[in-house]
Amino acid sequence: MRKFVWVPVINLGRKNQGQFLEIMSEPARLGGVNMDTLKNSGLNKNITATEAILKRLAQQPENTNLYLTSFLINLSNTQGINLGLVLASFIQTPSCPYQKIIVAGQVDVAQPSLPITASNHFDEKVEIIIKSGKQPKPIPFFFSRTLFNEKHAPLLSKLLALNIVLKPIDNLMEALSDFGLPPGN
Repeated sequence: MRKFVWVPVINLGRKNQGQFLEIMSEPARLGGVNMDTLKNSGLNKNITATEAILKRLAQQPENTNLYLTSFLINLSNTQGINLGLVLASFIQTPSCPYQKIIVAGQVDVAQPSLPITASNHFDEKVEIIIKSGKQPKPIPFFFSRTLFNEKHAPLLSKLLALNIVLKPIDNLMEALSDFGLPPGN
């Protein structure tokens, strides 16, 4: 079954327009995660960082192929894509209840616990999600717990009315645990 990860991305050009980078995950026959189709999309640094993160984890993803289903124009701000790629690698796990998720945050690879740090332009990224409109089924939104505060509460409350479920996380393991993977990965 095809599953999707949406990463809100802000173009840093003159017009600060936002859009979703949509990563599609589908089951594969061969072992591991195949990101070959992403290599021509300008995400080579993100792929290398994601592969390094995956090597650090005890639990490995199921057999998965990852694809981009949307072409981004003037892609200049790739924050959060590593988190999106890692979670797209695990979304095919049989225990994962999600068909689609949204992520905004960065994996801090310098720390052993792989904390999720705040991404820049968070308000603009939430606005992109709001513009997507009401969703027919609940979609979880994973983001840094540091942004789950009074300052962002009015904006985040708009997401609840759109069937977006808030999932503030401190580290990558919390998201993987929410996918049904055992703790201590």
